[in-house]
Amino acid sequence: MDFKSFMNSVEQNLSQMKTEEELRNWIRNYARSIPEEDRGNFLEQMQTRKSCSHKDILQELTDWCEKVEEGEITLSCSGYEEYGESWWDRDWITEYEDPMGIGAQLKRYYEEAEQAVYDRDYESASRMYWSLGGLNITADDIYGGEPAELRIEEMVSEKLVSLNLKQIASLTLYSTYQAYELPERIPKLYSFFSWHMFENTGIEDMMSAGREPLQEIDEFLEAWITYLREQNDSYTSRILIEAVTFRSGTEGLLEEAKQTANQHPRLYIQVLEQFFQDEEWDRLREEGTEALRRMERNMEIRDKAARMTAAAATHTGDSKTAVEALKEAFCSKPTAANYFRILTCGDGCGRDDMKSALELAERVQQEQRQQDNGAAGQRARYYWREPKETDVYWQTEQDRLGIRFLDGDCQTIWQECRKTKNALGWTGKFISEGVPMLLAVLCENDFEGRAIQTMLSDIRYFIGYEKEYDEPEFAERFLQWKKQTVIPEDVKKEILAYLTKTIDARVEAIVGGGHRGSYCKAARLGAALGEVEESMGKRNGKEERVSKYLAEFPRHRAFKQEIKAYM
Repeated sequence: MDFKSFMNSVEQNLSQMKTEEELRNWIRNYARSIPEEDRGNFLEQMQTRKSCSHKDILQELTDWCEKVEEGEITLSCSGYEEYGESWWDRDWITEYEDPMGIGAQLKRYYEEAEQAVYDRDYESASRMYWSLGGLNITADDIYGGEPAELRIEEMVSEKLVSLNLKQIASLTLYSTYQAYELPERIPKLYSFFSWHMFENTGIEDMMSAGREPLQEIDEFLEAWITYLREQNDSYTSRILIEAVTFRSGTEGLLEEAKQTANQHPRLYIQVLEQFFQDEEWDRLREEGTEALRRMERNMEIRDKAARMTAAAATHTGDSKTAVEALKEAFCSKPTAANYFRILTCGDGCGRDDMKSALELAERVQQEQRQQDNGAAGQRARYYWREPKETDVYWQTEQDRLGIRFLDGDCQTIWQECRKTKNALGWTGKFISEGVPMLLAVLCENDFEGRAIQTMLSDIRYFIGYEKEYDEPEFAERFLQWKKQTVIPEDVKKEILAYLTKTIDARVEAIVGGGHRGSYCKAARLGAALGEVEESMGKRNGKEERVSKYLAEFPRHRAFKQEIKAYM
């Protein structure tokens, strides 16, 4: 039960107690059932505390924090490389020591801050939490290397101190709320949410902390929501969703989402996901369609709204809306996976429809490039900052190749594969996915073989298809796509000849070269080739292909075991 519902229920039950004696009797009965280890805490909470100043300890804490920040009080550290089974499997390990007792002091000062909260010296408590939470603690390398810096969260993760970060975050918000009036309170509270320890903390945690209830909550919520609307950090929508939902529920969140669709689109996604979870298909289709109308096409997150709308339309038998919604998903996020969804959405789309979807998506991308002043190399993810919900998705070369494949353009796939001349060193090169694509195109059955199914897994990974929102499995969709993809017979023969030569060479290079770690790769490619040959009409094609490889490498038992797994 959420905090607001719980407190409302408490108030409702309290209102049914007509006399003070009834309330006293209830408290006595509750106290009687409290476990022994919790009785002291219960008695402490019953006591009325007078405000008690903690300014002396605040000054001591402030002086200590200054020494830490200036590097007078430090940790020490040393690092080394840890290797796994291979040269590539390695990691840099840093070990920390705390010769000056920083961890012990942190624990003590956080306990003092908590005591200040309970003694109602909220200003001192708030300043303590601010000083401690913002510390950058230097760790000097004992071998003279570059020093490291740790924050409180990293001190905990490195086991240099044991702290309840969730409780600290809640009391930080609580003491700050109590220490400051509106409007000063609002930006001070918001500033904490940039700290890692606050990533799972919100205003409900603040309201349930401390010993005194917070006052003027309604006025605070109104000012808080107004302030959050104007912010644009990676965490803004999370706390805005919580505030609006606390105040007005799902319907209030929907209204807020409509007003901030292009500033905080995550609100719309939250509402639509709730409708999806509750299986309110008509409502989801209606509000999803409205969301697509309100949200700007160039936002990547709009893809989620579109795909949920398509799911709802499918559930309600509205295939036209489903197709249009999937087109909108592709416009906002022009990936091969979204293109694949349009091609396989039941009734599907004609090639003219697909052409128009491609053109529209390209126009959206082109407009965004112009808006960004043609910034070369721009990508959806900005590596120097946290991604934001309003970010644009920039189509990649992998997306474009995936789309060419889904359009049945085998010549381009074949051409890209032939850029790799060597039978070894395929990792990170297109041929490692291109060969499975060509094998799948040639396969004439329903992908029944175990080896060809692994090829489908490679293709699914390359185009980025993840089953969401009640979508069909990839194999089911791929079979539907395959049935509508026509490849000329002469092209098939040329591709088969290329694949036979390429896969034979790869098996020879891997197995003949004794690359035991890659035997599984050679085995599944060879078996998949045999399955494709058999599907194209060659009798016992798989058995012959496998027997050929076994005859070539009769003494390679590990390879024999790998390839026989596909029989």
